[in-house]
Amino acid sequence: MSRAWWERPLPGADAFAGLCSDVGDVVRCGPSGDEAGGGRGLFATAAVAKGETIFRESPAVLVQDPRNRAETRACGCCHAMLAEESPSVAQPSCAWGCGERYCDETCKEKHVRRLGHRVFCVGPLDSWDHPIAALRLEAARDDDQDGLLAFVQEMVARVLHETNAEMERRGTDERTADDEEDEDAVVAAAVEKASLAWFVKGGESKTSPLAPSSPRCLTMASLVANASKAAIDDRENDRFITHVTCGNQNRLSSTDGDATEDTKKKEKRRRRLRAAAALLFDARGVSALATLATRNQLSVVVVRNDLLKTQETKTYDGLGVFPLTCLMNHSCAPNAETLFDDGFDDEAVRVSSTAEASAPRARVVALRDVAAGEELTHAYVDVTRPAEVRAAALAGFGFKCGCERCARARGG
Repeated sequence: MSRAWWERPLPGADAFAGLCSDVGDVVRCGPSGDEAGGGRGLFATAAVAKGETIFRESPAVLVQDPRNRAETRACGCCHAMLAEESPSVAQPSCAWGCGERYCDETCKEKHVRRLGHRVFCVGPLDSWDHPIAALRLEAARDDDQDGLLAFVQEMVARVLHETNAEMERRGTDERTADDEEDEDAVVAAAVEKASLAWFVKGGESKTSPLAPSSPRCLTMASLVANASKAAIDDRENDRFITHVTCGNQNRLSSTDGDATEDTKKKEKRRRRLRAAAALLFDARGVSALATLATRNQLSVVVVRNDLLKTQETKTYDGLGVFPLTCLMNHSCAPNAETLFDDGFDDEAVRVSSTAEASAPRARVVALRDVAAGEELTHAYVDVTRPAEVRAAALAGFGFKCGCERCARARGG
């Protein structure tokens, strides 16, 4: 029996071992809370003194706030704040002319080949009436002022990109009526490769603004479906460039061999991509992406003084999801807090000559002494507010806080 990608179980604690190793094995994932909240938590593996940095983590997905893009130019790939262009500071830009700029050629290449920039790139388009342009324009307008559509757009592009790459890995574009389970496996693998399988999804009630039948979700789903179809059906531009083929040649756009067979192969791939997109991005799928974002995203704000000594201060403002940081459960009396920096003062961090800093990272700091084996918690809401206000805010995350502070407020 096939299962929709958002219905698949969350990764177990062992699946996070590699991520924990990446930050020095100073934390581990373990069972905590109830299954409705994910049933997982993050624990310190050694004692930590108050004020110490426990770990730093790079985001799985980071999107600059649409309202911030006009104020602060950041690399389209790693989101490092860029220096102002000058004759001595040249920044690589999107080859298709959409205006996206990068720290260096490495970021430019990665954005295309690993993060799927071309899926929804507007560079080749000549009208804002085009479905891809319509999606990008609505995301940029950000009428709801929460950056959610821009975040969903980024996730959709990455998953479509990885879906094509997964089909490339499996080496076949044949599909029959009996292949539904295989199609689900392709989709699930693509979601995992896009680094979205780590996060809690769903949990929205039928009356939620992000429920599948809600006006906002239906609008987002329509924009995503139309843009995805337009990207898949684009026969003039190679929007799906994979990173699993040899060299710079994508099998889907190969010019070798018989032209008729090449055309047939492309059409088979397009049919499979359309089928996968239908599984991924109907109203339920877009609702799952939106709730994944709202339940896990952190507001990433990095402030930096201009290195050109103009006495100006630059601020990067975005939304990000961080696999380990998002494992931390909430407490109204937390033992840790999450800050954000750009690692500029860290000599181990590579900084391009065209950037003013490196990529933004989460930094988890101990608010008090933490014992080895103790669960790390941080605050999802403003803990200075009254208990009833905190409870109302936490309801949006799908749970009721059971920390000692809230229990006392309820008379427990």
